[in-house]
Amino acid sequence: MVYPSVFITGTDKGIGFGLVKEFLKISAVRFVIAGASNPLTAKGLNAITDSRLKIVKIDVTCDKSINEAYEEVEKLVGENGLNVLLNNAAIFPPYFTSGVINRQTLLDTLNVNTVRAAITFQVEESVSALVESMSKLQKRHSGGYFTRHLQVIPY
Repeated sequence: MVYPSVFITGTDKGIGFGLVKEFLKISAVRFVIAGASNPLTAKGLNAITDSRLKIVKIDVTCDKSINEAYEEVEKLVGENGLNVLLNNAAIFPPYFTSGVINRQTLLDTLNVNTVRAAITFQVEESVSALVESMSKLQKRHSGGYFTRHLQVIPY
């Protein structure tokens, strides 16, 4: 079975970077598309030599950047569509640990950690090529779901 593509946001470091490495361990994955806010400074991503890794610039606070990333992802996956989207990009500002809440910092945090997930998903819904991803999975396997070990379990 082939999982043509996985797109993960927030892959510059941390959990997102770890997810990229884990998906690349699965030989059946055709593309791991890593969304990074600054691909040039993402040292960990740039050190990976696996040709299945594609790095895409995406600033999840900017609608224009989200749309540009979407277009780039669409070119990569083509008619196969996108099989997995992991909206991982998030911020954790220092005010959470210091107890001092700044209004703008709180608004920026809400924008990145909640609003952008809805916007990113909305961009995907607006163009059918990527949205069909899960329906294509269903067609190929008569339905199913992914386990935490990234195996498809048919039902």
